[in-house]
Amino acid sequence: MAPNIILRVPEDLWPSRKDWTAVVVEIHKKPGDHVEPGEPVVSVELEKAVVSVESPVGGVVVEIHVKEGMKVSPGDPVATIKPQGV
Repeated sequence: MAPNIILRVPEDLWPSRKDWTAVVVEIHKKPGDHVEPGEPVVSVELEKAVVSVESPVGGVVVEIHVKEGMKVSPGDPVATIKPQGV
């Protein structure tokens, strides 16, 4: 059985800056929802762009760690996913 995956805000969303923050603008999934690889789980807004944080695996969302309007930084956890079929 594969361990749960902690989905984090990618550190390379804004490579030219190291001290950036983003705001969670939309949560696409809730606990218990099925997610496919590459499917958006949350969207965050940077200074001039909205970027989706996508699931790297197929599985079930166990927990969402953020709320809409919350500020997040690179590496912050946004969701826990239980992989399926691994």
